[in-house]
Amino acid sequence: MRRWEVAIVISICAATLLLTAGASGQGPAGCQVGGPPTFAELYQKGPPKPLSEVLVIGCGETIQGPVEIVAFDSRIGLCVFVDHVAASSSGSCPIEPTTRAISLDGYGVERDKTGRFVEVTGTVGTDVAATSAAFHRKGRIRTSAGLVAQLTPDLLTRLNVHVPFGYFAADARGCARLDKIEVSAFGADGVLLGETSGLFGLPLPNAAEKLFKKLFDFCNPNFPGGLGGLLKTDRRQFTIEH
Repeated sequence: MRRWEVAIVISICAATLLLTAGASGQGPAGCQVGGPPTFAELYQKGPPKPLSEVLVIGCGETIQGPVEIVAFDSRIGLCVFVDHVAASSSGSCPIEPTTRAISLDGYGVERDKTGRFVEVTGTVGTDVAATSAAFHRKGRIRTSAGLVAQLTPDLLTRLNVHVPFGYFAADARGCARLDKIEVSAFGADGVLLGETSGLFGLPLPNAAEKLFKKLFDFCNPNFPGGLGGLLKTDRRQFTIEH
């Protein structure tokens, strides 16, 4: 299996990007929010080494199957992993609460024997109950309801987190460039609370789009391209193979 992810800052505009899943829906058998993850022993090995309990903060299911959202404190800060139980787990540290309704902090494209999947993850405000993602590719639009996990007061204490927030993950079959993905956040009453989109959240000029497509188009079969000096990493990413 191959997986590509990015969590970066572009030198002109800041954009933190990464991958996830959430708390609603049916999760893996035995999955319990506040309990240990299915592959608890793998997290204990690091890196990074946990400084707190390793806890499930969300159980659910995406197009790739059962998912656990797993979090723990570390010397780097709070780490959040989206664990596709039948495949692999990917996460990053540190995760910071958002001041907006929804913010992207992860993006990834995964290929396995059944094809490709694209996923976005990020943080959401405490009043967000649901998300919806639209993935645009070659004139087609794939949508995903996404999954949302909210940190309860008990989880915040056990994870050494002082500011409440939530986390979301949404994926779709196929592929989509990051700048062609839009995500919306909704309250429990269905009211739209906020929207965000990949990369800058703005249409790219022709020259910038060509450069982005060359460097960041994970959908291009010739990827990876030369990320080079345009980027600087603002967080560490980790992958656990089951």
